[in-house]
Amino acid sequence: MATDTAAAADDRRLHPLSWLFVLLQQLRSFAIPLVVLLVSGRGGPAVVFPLVGVAGLVVVSVIQYFSYRYRPDADGFVVRSGVLQRTRRDIPYERIHTVNLHQSLLHRLFDVVEVRLESAGGKQAEAVMRVLSMADARALEQLVRERGAARRADAAGAAVGATATDAVETPLLALDTKEVIRLGLISNRGLVVVAATVGASWQFADDIRISSDNVPADLMAWAQDARSYVAAHLHDAAGVALMAVLLIVPALVVVRVLSVVLALLQYYGFTVTEAGRQLRVERGLLSRVRNQLPQRRIQAWRIDETLLHRWFGRQTLRVDSAAGGDDDDRGVRYLAPVATPERVQALVGHLLSADRWPPAAWRPVDARAWRRLFMVPSTLVVLVTAATVSFYGAAGALLLLVVPLLFARAKSMARFAGYAATDRTIAVRDGWLKRSWDLAEVRKLQALRLTQSPFDRRLGMATLWLDTAGASSSEGILRIRFLPETEARDLHDRIAGLMDM
Repeated sequence: MATDTAAAADDRRLHPLSWLFVLLQQLRSFAIPLVVLLVSGRGGPAVVFPLVGVAGLVVVSVIQYFSYRYRPDADGFVVRSGVLQRTRRDIPYERIHTVNLHQSLLHRLFDVVEVRLESAGGKQAEAVMRVLSMADARALEQLVRERGAARRADAAGAAVGATATDAVETPLLALDTKEVIRLGLISNRGLVVVAATVGASWQFADDIRISSDNVPADLMAWAQDARSYVAAHLHDAAGVALMAVLLIVPALVVVRVLSVVLALLQYYGFTVTEAGRQLRVERGLLSRVRNQLPQRRIQAWRIDETLLHRWFGRQTLRVDSAAGGDDDDRGVRYLAPVATPERVQALVGHLLSADRWPPAAWRPVDARAWRRLFMVPSTLVVLVTAATVSFYGAAGALLLLVVPLLFARAKSMARFAGYAATDRTIAVRDGWLKRSWDLAEVRKLQALRLTQSPFDRRLGMATLWLDTAGASSSEGILRIRFLPETEARDLHDRIAGLMDM
């Protein structure tokens, strides 16, 4: 009892305003429907029930504040929570790989921060502390860094020379405002806002009393004139083209402006620094996010280059890691949201200790790969053209103009595709208008898979899939397509042998 009492005396509470931030977090799920009911006045007496729910959430948030305790121990963190059902969680220091700090605008007003303790490969944080003062958060971050490094060194039987706190922070990349604006012009993030706005308008237009009666008369008159013009010149190619320009150009401008605004909100002040073997990424205009990533947890690298990237002379560098999740607020996903190819190449070359980048030479895929890339889409175009001609006559045959474009695409993709494999790393490149380079260390590969479609078997080809820990199912898996079957099997056996070493 005496020991328990002494331990309880060392327990620490969160910041006194923690209950407010917990409440705001819980209110997010039904804040929009509640606002719609209050604005539209269509809720009637039933509006009282959500307000009662809000009052209940306030009580729950205050209880969570008084019941949440944490204590740094000799071996790790002890976290206690709950009133009726009490929970104790012991988190060893060596299990904590990143301490991520998140500050919204409200956090910054009160000089507090949300702290997430992340582990390797965990989809959920080991502990979330809403909220701590900035001083307590910095002290906690330093404590985890010191004791975690010491525990891992002890486990490896090595002496700790210079701790992580002695490491000097070295800047690796910093994006100025011009670069962030360039990122917004390259990206299509504005489409997300447009889609969300259209969806919300469709869903809540009647509730917030948006109808044709509320639209300004000048705007309605312009819409009527536009509709009349299109109807009168539907068969006039020049008229339709002019109308398309008048509609598409403003839409593109709006999307780009929104993309620039979102880029500034998310990546303003983006910096990457290196402290020992730890990477720290800080970004954000209104909400500031500071994430950490141990370099040893990087599982794969990906460089993307769209057509807009090439026009601006830029590339994007993304990493898949075993720490954190797919959410960019929880972990480090981009080491360079936008940078020159030379800067991206230097950054990868600096951080990649296993091998050199870029590879000295790329091995091509099967010479007949263009057939596989051309066969299926061209066949679909021919079938669609035949159906279109049967309904609309000879004008439908214009779709066949797409076939030469598909041929050029197939030739270009087959010519650019390739891979480079050494005993330490394997790299893959692919694409046409959008190009990508993927890189992973052989020792970090988790699984290999060799597949053949019916078309592959007919042409004697195969596809090799390489999976790493922390990779996303959509883009994180390396794939070498259109290899000669014998070469694919030899490469599979070679990499499998290196993985067993």
